[in-house]
Amino acid sequence: MDSSAKQTASPIRLASLSIPIDRTGEQEVVIGEGSIPNGVWSVGTVEFADPWPDDIALRDANVTLEVRSLEPDGKPFENMYVHGWRDGVERVRAIVRFDVLWFRPGATLELRNVSVG
Repeated sequence: MDSSAKQTASPIRLASLSIPIDRTGEQEVVIGEGSIPNGVWSVGTVEFADPWPDDIALRDANVTLEVRSLEPDGKPFENMYVHGWRDGVERVRAIVRFDVLWFRPGATLELRNVSVG
């Protein structure tokens, strides 16, 4: 990895994230924008603040962290062979995706330690 790209990159880091839930079904929430060195996505974490909340049920009890390129010629981050190397930094948007099966009014999905870099 190019050290100047690593120094220039802007990772996305959130200690906590609260997502109000107001409907059932598939949902996608933008958590932030940043950049990664040389188009190499090497860190991606997201944790539930409460692993068994009693006011919301998610399909497969799952939240997916997704990274999308903001570059005009950006490729999907499926794997390093599909995406490939990029000179310098690549601007990205981080998203969490989940499917709400049911919820109680006022429910909030609480996530923590969200990072992309």
